[in-house]
Amino acid sequence: MTNAEEHDRNHFECLVDKTEATYVVDRGYFDYKVLNRLHNEGYFFVTRTKCNTKLTVLSQIEVADPKKQ
Repeated sequence: MTNAEEHDRNHFECLVDKTEATYVVDRGYFDYKVLNRLHNEGYFFVTRTKCNTKLTVLSQIEVADPKKQ
């Protein structure tokens, strides 16, 4: 990837090269502006949030209890 003197995050957009794919990324790549722009271009991401992330619940989906089925 790099010579370890530069963070891989600086080359993140070179690694993400297929739209409609879902990328699992470490929190070290967590950058709202970059992830939002790429998401708007058709990329999808799964990452753990940072402890100071402010979230707003937009909607909830009820999940059936598997023990009752």
